[in-house]
Amino acid sequence: PGQPPLQVLGSRLHVENILPAQQLVQVTGSPAQIRSDVSRLEGHDIRFNRQLNTLQVLGAGVLQYPVSMAFDGQPLDRPQLLQVKWAERLEFNGQTADFYEKVEASLRQMVMRCNAMHVTLVNPLRFDDPQLQKLAPQQVQLSKIVGENKVELDSAEYQDNIIVSRSFGRLGQFEINNVTGQTVAQGPGHFREWRRGQRQRDNRLAASKVAKPLPRSETPPDWTYSRIDFQGRMKGNIRERFTTFEDHVEIVYGPVPHATDRIEADELPEGAASITCDALKVEQYAETEAAPAFVKLSAEGNTKLELEWDG
Repeated sequence: PGQPPLQVLGSRLHVENILPAQQLVQVTGSPAQIRSDVSRLEGHDIRFNRQLNTLQVLGAGVLQYPVSMAFDGQPLDRPQLLQVKWAERLEFNGQTADFYEKVEASLRQMVMRCNAMHVTLVNPLRFDDPQLQKLAPQQVQLSKIVGENKVELDSAEYQDNIIVSRSFGRLGQFEINNVTGQTVAQGPGHFREWRRGQRQRDNRLAASKVAKPLPRSETPPDWTYSRIDFQGRMKGNIRERFTTFEDHVEIVYGPVPHATDRIEADELPEGAASITCDALKVEQYAETEAAPAFVKLSAEGNTKLELEWDG
């Protein structure tokens, strides 16, 4: 009572009741859908095995389900719709969902793309659980997300509907533990970020795509650009706000006028800097009443710093 119906839509439905606890369900269509008031599963060939507690979607498909935590494990102010698309197949055993080929997962303003993604839940689900339909979104918690083979991360941050940062990352493999906040990645990889606003001392500085200073009479740059390249591993913790990059690390930072402009390490404009080292630790400190937000960089091994300031 009070629960909306579960809808199964398709061109063909096959149900086989072998035993009371052994049931096979297959629904096909162009596409077929299984949906409730809050979730949707779509694919051309959807198969349930109640005895083995498995779900398969053969071919391309889409999954939509509300979750109460972001990719980084931080609680959301209200449940948000997680959407995952894939091109080859989905396999789910009640606790781990494996997506294959051209996988794209999106939640709020963050998107993760890769060729294989594995999502693990904190607590397993049983399809024969009579309480499954009443399970609230906040009770479905993600334990771990693993992206493999050409992982791309794309995110944006808004304040009052105004974009304040854009970031992109490309990695060989990426793993995040939503319970602890720990992250691990395998390079080679890089991260790029554009963030609105800059240090007060930088107001007179600017850089263009060709790394030439703008005339002082023009509008000062409104963005800061940074890029980190590394060849080895990346590890850190999102909740503790630190990340360490290893093996042939290079970071470039400086002011730019637009959120599309870049800075090259061999053509530093006025007000920009670059660091090369064997290992780099990046620590982010939040704004407090006594001090503004800032970033601390700790470089080790074969370290070289270049800074372009007043020529």
